[in-house]
Amino acid sequence: LLSSVPNGAEIRFNLASAYERLGEYEKAEDGFKWILENYPDNALALNYLGYMYADKGIKLDTALVMIEKALKVDPKNGAYLDSYAWVFYKLGRYEEALTQMKKAMASNPQDAIIFEHEGDIYSALNSGDKARESWEKALQLDPENDALKSKLNKK
Repeated sequence: LLSSVPNGAEIRFNLASAYERLGEYEKAEDGFKWILENYPDNALALNYLGYMYADKGIKLDTALVMIEKALKVDPKNGAYLDSYAWVFYKLGRYEEALTQMKKAMASNPQDAIIFEHEGDIYSALNSGDKARESWEKALQLDPENDALKSKLNKK
């Protein structure tokens, strides 16, 4: 596919995201970077790579800038707002993370990941009851999520 459509950002995005899901982070990063070199305002790639960095706890300042740029393109996107909150969480800026997570929830109130992240933020803020409530909502939306079950069993 790449040889038939060498400048195809959508194909490269799908390939890079597949690499990420397979744990091939360097290949995923290379793919997203190619997109951003050629299409610097590609909000999907900005958010995906920024979130990938945040989730791994690396290049957090870069992740923050990337996700802010994605939010300029689509300011009410719940996934981008969740990513933004997650970077603040990883930076230890929990109050800012919670503020952004509330915005993400308003944009996407049925997303289990958003509720799980909210629970993680509440846990970091030592609000155990609120964390449990958020994780329970996330588990209702994603009942097969073993990580959530583990979090609930620990608290």
